[in-house]
Amino acid sequence: MERRMVKKEKSQVSKNFTQERRYAGGVSQHIFSAILILLSALILFAITSMESLANVFLNMLVISILFLATILIIRIIVFVKDSKRVLASDALKSPSAGGRNLLKGVGLSLMLALALFLPFVLTYFIDMQTWIAMVLGAIAGYGFSDLSFTIYVRNWEKRNRIRLFRYNVCVITAENKSLIVEVGILGRKT
Repeated sequence: MERRMVKKEKSQVSKNFTQERRYAGGVSQHIFSAILILLSALILFAITSMESLANVFLNMLVISILFLATILIIRIIVFVKDSKRVLASDALKSPSAGGRNLLKGVGLSLMLALALFLPFVLTYFIDMQTWIAMVLGAIAGYGFSDLSFTIYVRNWEKRNRIRLFRYNVCVITAENKSLIVEVGILGRKT
C-alpha cells in the first residue's frame, strides 16, 4: 500500500532534496546526555540522607549499568550491520531495510517500558529512595549509553577514515507536502 502511494506521489513531484545529519548524534545530543547524567546524580545526592547514600547510589549504579549494557549492545548490533553495508557499497551509501531495525525498536521499547512501569509495580515492595534510585539509574544509564555509542562510532570512523551521516531523501509534492522516499546511511571518506 505504501509503495503504491509513493509511486503515485512521485508523478506529481516538483522538487526533491536530501537531509543529512551526523550518525550517532551531534553536539547538542551529547550535551543533553551529559545533563541527564549530571541531573540524575545531583537529584540523588539532594534527596538522600548521608546514612543511606552508599546503598542508594549502589542501586542507581546497578540500574545504570544494566541500561547502559542493554541499550549499547542493541545499538552496536544494528550499527555493525549498517557499517558492513556501507563499507560493501562502492558509493558508501546504504538505504535502510525496513525490518532490520526491528531489534533496536523492540529492545529499546522494552527498556523504556521497564524504566517507566517497573518502579510503579515495585512501589509497595521497596522504599522511596530505592525507587527514585531506580528511575534515576535508568535515566543516567540511557545518557551513558548514548555517549558510549557515540564514542564507539567515532572510533569506527577514525579506523575506517569515513565520516557517517544519516540521510533522508525527500520530495515536495504538488500539494506542497514533504514526502520521505528513502532513508539510510551515507559515508564520506575523510
